[in-house]
Amino acid sequence: MLIQPPMPVSPDGQPVIIPALPDDPQLGQLAGMPLPTNHQEENRSAATNQSAEAFMDVTYQLTRKLFVNAGLRAVYDMYKLNNEAEFTGGDPSTLGYLTGNAPNLFFKPSENQEISKNTFSFTGKAGLQYKFNEYGNLFVNYSRGRRPNVLQFTSTGEEEILDAEILDNFDGGFKGSILEKVYIDVVGFYQKYKNFQSSAWIADPATGEFNYKTIDGGKATTYGLETSVNIAIIKQLEVFGNYAWLHTAFDSTNTDGLPQQYAGNRFSLAPEHSFTAGINAQVNLTKNLQLFVSPSYSYKTHIYFTDANIKGIDQEAYGLLSVNGGIKLEQPDLLLSVYSDNLLDEQYVTSGGNTGSMFGIPTFVPGPPRMFGAKITWAF
Repeated sequence: MLIQPPMPVSPDGQPVIIPALPDDPQLGQLAGMPLPTNHQEENRSAATNQSAEAFMDVTYQLTRKLFVNAGLRAVYDMYKLNNEAEFTGGDPSTLGYLTGNAPNLFFKPSENQEISKNTFSFTGKAGLQYKFNEYGNLFVNYSRGRRPNVLQFTSTGEEEILDAEILDNFDGGFKGSILEKVYIDVVGFYQKYKNFQSSAWIADPATGEFNYKTIDGGKATTYGLETSVNIAIIKQLEVFGNYAWLHTAFDSTNTDGLPQQYAGNRFSLAPEHSFTAGINAQVNLTKNLQLFVSPSYSYKTHIYFTDANIKGIDQEAYGLLSVNGGIKLEQPDLLLSVYSDNLLDEQYVTSGGNTGSMFGIPTFVPGPPRMFGAKITWAF
């Protein structure tokens, strides 16, 4: 943190006016210096991203039940990024002398700069599929994915080009139905990342870097299981559900064998367990009038909002109950529905950290509260 208590925001959420830097000898000539009441700066970026792609996909039937498929994609990427920063009004930032970006605070003034990079890459996939019959099949696949290089400027105007992120994915599973009433989908997967592209809020007075940027998180591994089931109990009543187990972790060392900053951390926004369950029910009141209702409940275990896994910038496990129902007319084709989201009024947040985290005052985005609504749809 650049400044010590009192904090910029009081416990009741009101801003605390800090007229000057603390009279601390460690601040040298800046000790006790007044803070400006009006400061304006701008950072402008413009990006041009173009790509040309060629791809092919082939499926070959080896036997009556066994199929092999393969695909290849060639991509030529052309990227260009321009950036400039300037002090646009008010008073120079006093804190800018601490960040090294004076007369600005966040972005060191710089003329228009440009970086560009062109790359040529290949990705592909291969897999096997075994069809028992028209109601079920087994499959295994391998695929390689690629996220292009990242071009960016730091807040001090230094250019950075990050390596492309590479993902090797292995998956296999089963899809099928039983008596055309029970539909099952089970998939297991194992994934290896290299040059994982993570995002971080950087606040480093020693380098003057104060901005939100993409960083190379190194190597990472994920594996898990996803399954879904749909059961048609009767013609007008079905039960559905899905469950996912996900293990994510940054590896202990990077591609050069050096220890990683996020070693052992979980991915952001990646709960270990999550599921959704619900019912779709319809009742024909008359030949022309149908009543329907669809309640569902979803649940997620603990999640972090940053790959850094900062305690306090996270969300404990929570569940949401939603209900949708109404009536449907055949003639005219009219649908009247009412709904409620978060019926139990669960208190949770959907984002945490953000810009304030650089100053020790992370901000949070609350999830929507209990909501009710109605909708009329008329097809004519």
